Amino acid sequence: MAPQVVHVDEARRAILSEFVVERGFVGLFANPATREGALALVGGSLRRVHALPLPVGAGTNAGESLIASSTAALDGFPLPVFFHDATQRALTEKPPPCDRAIALSHNDVNPSNVVYDGANVLLFDWDAGGPNDPLYDLAAIAVFLRLDDAMCQRLIAIHDEAQAAALPARLLCHRRFIPSLCARVFMRLARKRGHAGATGDETLESTPALGEIYQRMRSGAVNLATPEPDSCS
Repeated sequence: MAPQVVHVDEARRAILSEFVVERGFVGLFANPATREGALALVGGSLRRVHALPLPVGAGTNAGESLIASSTAALDGFPLPVFFHDATQRALTEKPPPCDRAIALSHNDVNPSNVVYDGANVLLFDWDAGGPNDPLYDLAAIAVFLRLDDAMCQRLIAIHDEAQAAALPARLLCHRRFIPSLCARVFMRLARKRGHAGATGDETLESTPALGEIYQRMRSGAVNLATPEPDSCS
């Protein structure tokens, strides 16, 4: 589920883990011939994570604290109207009651934290890990892999080792919440990097969709590791 820890230095708050060569999980999923296998790997890995016992004294899930911190950090920052309206709707939506036991969750299952070593899918960056509805992790990877409803059902079936009759309402709610949370986090980062904020000319139609951003990343036109506006705006 994660790289083996080789050494821990508590005084220096340092952890050394084994080196893992990334064999390309996104490529494994993008290939129609290996897509089912990729879903099976990530669904099985998340199932094993959610089966772990909760740590004693573990806090609440990271989403709530990220909302609070990002909201405060964006106070007074000019935001596009469509962005503000859409994120507010998703962030204030009341999810239906949870019908699953709260489980130890990774809480940040985006493709940069999902590593395929040639045999297994490992999860990196556990800073946000903590108790949560297990459907949250499934919704997160569904968002970033742009899974349609049928593939979401398949992922849940792999995770639960049982076929679901319909998509759970809470997963659909998480699937709306997670992009809005990520959008607010990235707006916060943009402000921290010195961006002036919205000018009032922005429209939803002029904003690239996630699929287009992925295409730009593959072509090298967008590099998320750099702060230059031409590269990551």
